[in-house]
Amino acid sequence: MKNLKHSKMLSRFFYSGLTFNITLATTLHLSFLFLLNHRYLHQKKESSYKRPVKITVSKIKKTSPEVIPQKESEIKKIEADPEPPPSVKKKIKPPSEIKSTHKKSKKEKVKKNKKIKVVQGLKAESFSSKSSGISAPYGNTLLAPDQGIRTMKVDQITEDLSSPAILISYTPPAYTEAALDAEIEGKFPVDVYIDKKGSVIKAKLRRKIGFGMDQKVLNSVYQAKYRPRKNKSGLFVESWSTLICTLLLD
Repeated sequence: MKNLKHSKMLSRFFYSGLTFNITLATTLHLSFLFLLNHRYLHQKKESSYKRPVKITVSKIKKTSPEVIPQKESEIKKIEADPEPPPSVKKKIKPPSEIKSTHKKSKKEKVKKNKKIKVVQGLKAESFSSKSSGISAPYGNTLLAPDQGIRTMKVDQITEDLSSPAILISYTPPAYTEAALDAEIEGKFPVDVYIDKKGSVIKAKLRRKIGFGMDQKVLNSVYQAKYRPRKNKSGLFVESWSTLICTLLLD
């Protein structure tokens, strides 16, 4: 039994050493091939860079212009009849740029200075050429300036049509929990400023309520709607008024 175990151990060591040697030999072989390939590629690149380049330089011959000999008869003619100097063309101004020398008469100046009277009862736009208004003659068609005289007399309004601002709609605020616990009740006046449309613009509490009710009252007042105050002519105007906020427990 001991011999069998010993032989198994030896066989295991043998096979393990054999596999190690084989893997080592293959890795060395592959690395050697890789190095050879790398060196070959490097040499190929260097050889491509070091290729000689031939440069040829060619000389350009300068050619002198050919001089055509002139005859003696032609030279004498040129000396006798020299060429006239080139004529300079004068620039002709267009008729729009030429200043007119015609002196304006006194009548023309007076016509320009005179202001045309606009027809009474019509807009200035109706006389402009660019506008799409009605066509109307220039000047005063009434033959006399308007002095404010009317054929019909209008009676002046003597009646006073003024009236104070009237509250139309208002919803009182809801109670807070602190105000319910404190059992707050009463009437609280608020000064409000009303515009021409009947909306509340400004609001001020005359005295504080507390328990978180001040802001709630102001918010409800801003949502109120009024009929604005009228002046003596019956026109709506802005004004101050007083709104009384009543708090009652159910």
